Amino acid sequence: MAKKKKAPRRRDPNKIKLLNLVEAYTYSEILVQGTTNNNIMSFIKQDANVPQSGASYNLSSYEGGTYNSSADSLGVHQISLKDIMKNPSISMDAVRINTKTNAWSMVGKGLTTRIGFKAFKKIFAQPVRVINTQVFKPLALGVKL
Repeated sequence: MAKKKKAPRRRDPNKIKLLNLVEAYTYSEILVQGTTNNNIMSFIKQDANVPQSGASYNLSSYEGGTYNSSADSLGVHQISLKDIMKNPSISMDAVRINTKTNAWSMVGKGLTTRIGFKAFKKIFAQPVRVINTQVFKPLALGVKL
């Protein structure tokens, strides 16, 4: 005798989870801070301050990771999106140097963030479930905590 088919299980449509958005924003903030010495909003909004293409520059003193006025005058301490568009060679050299200098710091912050969010989600699973069912579900916004 043939097996009886079960009805397909109903699944909630994928909803936006606010905790996942916060975690993703935290990771992107770590990467932007480590590579450009800027936060995300400043990276997007800040004006360009690197010299035009063809200008002579020497990033060797900046590569040491110490503050110097020549690197500051080149505008490489805080790289913005406009800097990358204006002069990609100097900006990408500075991003490369910043990445090399801050790599282990970014790894440590990323691991700490992952462990922290995982622990938070396990510890506060019950309160988050209550908030989702009593607050967000009646509002029908398509968002979960």
